[in-house]
Amino acid sequence: MYNFVLQILVFSSLGLVIYLLAQAVPRVEETETPRGSGFFDKLMKKLPMAKIDKSLDSFFAKFLRKVRVVIMKLDNFINHRLGKLKKKENRSSDATQDKPADTAQDGPASTNSGGDSAPK
Repeated sequence: MYNFVLQILVFSSLGLVIYLLAQAVPRVEETETPRGSGFFDKLMKKLPMAKIDKSLDSFFAKFLRKVRVVIMKLDNFINHRLGKLKKKENRSSDATQDKPADTAQDGPASTNSGGDSAPK
């Protein structure tokens, strides 16, 4: 409770300071000052901005389409690999489930040293 009261006091003080600063700052009017035309201003007026904007838009549209195709190819690749892993996991889990049942029926005394591990 003590911390809560201190936090309320600190934030109230901070709010009061911001309020007083806002009242003390003089109002600035928005008046446009005439600027002399410099080299940069003349250069900007000569550039065909509409043409540049149009070409940039077409470039970005093409670029984003190509990125979309790459992302879709990556998504298909990932899904294909996940499918392979899932099939492999299912096959290995089926094999491991079958193995303990076969060894339990054969018993521990039956060892096959011929290399053929197929059930009889």
